[in-house]
Amino acid sequence: MKHLKTYNIFEAKESILDLCWYNSVIDQILPQSDIFDYIKILHRNEDDFYDGDLDERIGEFSKYKLMEIDIDKINIDEWDLDVDYLKDYKNKFKENSNYPPIVLDSDTSYSYKNKYTIIDGTHRVNALDRSGIKTVKAWVGI
Repeated sequence: MKHLKTYNIFEAKESILDLCWYNSVIDQILPQSDIFDYIKILHRNEDDFYDGDLDERIGEFSKYKLMEIDIDKINIDEWDLDVDYLKDYKNKFKENSNYPPIVLDSDTSYSYKNKYTIIDGTHRVNALDRSGIKTVKAWVGI
């Protein structure tokens, strides 16, 4: 069964999605407030946003830079996965390769095997990885 949330983000028309997703370009830099708004729209459910401490984790950096990151440099096994979300994303990526960029913590010194830690986008990056994609667009804290 398709998760409505997964498909709704691909059809949302909010202007912050234009800035952070649809019209974003590699090496673009945005303030954390834009990333905060972007992730809040992607989640839709405030409980997801605050229960996962996303607001605090996003707030650790004043700016974010859009980069193309090798998936093997990201700790993609840190969080539990909802298998249905994963399937939905894999199916959606087959239809539309313009996926919402994930958000990463740039401080790899404390993470597992010095890999990037995911702030937001665990299902997206895992779906891309399982689809054979080797790199991911990511907003990286700077």
